[in-house]
Amino acid sequence: MQISSFSYEIFIEKPLFILCFFTLGISLISLWICKKWLWAFFLFIAYFLALYTHIATTASLIPIILLGTCQYALKKSTTPSIRFLLFGTAVFISISLFMHFLPGFANWKVVSDLMISKNSYPLTLWLNFDKPFIGLFVLAYLLPLIEFRENLWELIKKVTPVLMLMVFSLAAVSYYLKAITFDPKVPAVFLIWVIQNLVFVSIPEEAFFRGFFQQELDQAFGLKPMGTSCSIIITSILFALLHIGWSPNFSAIALTFCTSLFYGVIYRWTQAIEASIFCHFGFNTVHFLFFSYPFAIQPGF
Repeated sequence: MQISSFSYEIFIEKPLFILCFFTLGISLISLWICKKWLWAFFLFIAYFLALYTHIATTASLIPIILLGTCQYALKKSTTPSIRFLLFGTAVFISISLFMHFLPGFANWKVVSDLMISKNSYPLTLWLNFDKPFIGLFVLAYLLPLIEFRENLWELIKKVTPVLMLMVFSLAAVSYYLKAITFDPKVPAVFLIWVIQNLVFVSIPEEAFFRGFFQQELDQAFGLKPMGTSCSIIITSILFALLHIGWSPNFSAIALTFCTSLFYGVIYRWTQAIEASIFCHFGFNTVHFLFFSYPFAIQPGF
């Protein structure tokens, strides 16, 4: 039962906003086409439009440049002490961007308190200009990306059974905890949700949490089973803690932690960031289309 309404007229009214976030999204996606210069070209256009529309101010340049410098230096640095300093700085800035703590950004709320599921919490969607940077420079400087469509298709076929296992197991647990109910739907907001969740959530989050944070912990702990397990668990704890603001109760936080464990295992197994991005986006899409979204209101809450 859809209680609130949603209209795409909001995007017609602000075409420069759309162009700004479109070019920022293309900057991320273009990394799979040309890592040398194309992403930077679109990023320059996006940032110019952000300044023009006041989505960002010049104050935002400081953390962006510092984060990009740290990520690039990590690509070149091999000294443990310097790597630790660069890693710590990059993590601090990335978390601050993720939590929207830094000045200079005016993110765009495109959906506000929309009820798309019966007896569920309302949905609010933001197009965030700050958050994509937590993954942009990781993808540009530190991670190998799949270059050929055939290889990407083979990877998707490889991890799809794992995604199905993840969906069924976590859906069963969520059902038992009454965190979700079965609620198939295709609401009007689905198209903008897909774009927002893939480009501004799944890609940057997986690039940072799996491709950067977990990967660096793997290198620090050593690529042995115990070290790898520790890096996945620590990354998942951080992932869950940073999602507390979007989790209405303990059950939701616990499920967020469990999903992160799956993403971490998938990334470690395939060593391909595309695999964890696919599973992150795939799981979120199944949740959105077939179950109460974002979470069911539990008795007593």
